[in-house]
Amino acid sequence: MASETELQALRDTSDETLLDQVSLHATKIMIGAAVVGLIAAFLPAVTVALSILGKTATESLAVWRDWRGKFDVLAYISVGVMAALMLRNMANPKKLAIACVIASGGAVLLALWLPLSIRGGGDVKELAEISIGIGCYLNILTSIVLAAGAVLQAKRVNAF
Repeated sequence: MASETELQALRDTSDETLLDQVSLHATKIMIGAAVVGLIAAFLPAVTVALSILGKTATESLAVWRDWRGKFDVLAYISVGVMAALMLRNMANPKKLAIACVIASGGAVLLALWLPLSIRGGGDVKELAEISIGIGCYLNILTSIVLAAGAVLQAKRVNAF
């Protein structure tokens, strides 16, 4: 039977092992999130339904059609390229990890800002029904995963 200190030591190493195992795949997580983020950029961010004289017209706009979406696409591409460079050991991993954290942090902020600006709507809300699409939510989720992968990679290479 194991003593209490042996069990505690086993618990401590198992927690570190899980984090170490996940951080080994941080670059792959970033590349995957960047690919999914690029797909999310072409999904509908907002659907506007305008009803005039009994006729309804609807239009869906993709994430990339907004300036925040364009910067998110740029962040996904840049972080994906930097993660590929880190995966191939082609550049300084500390500098790239810090750049990935900054770019993915910006992507998170812009992804969170996009639905808030859609909800603001202004005068259009009185004339049309506005609904947020799946692209907006997937954009938020992938930017958060991208940032988590960047932070894990930065921690792994001791960037901060």
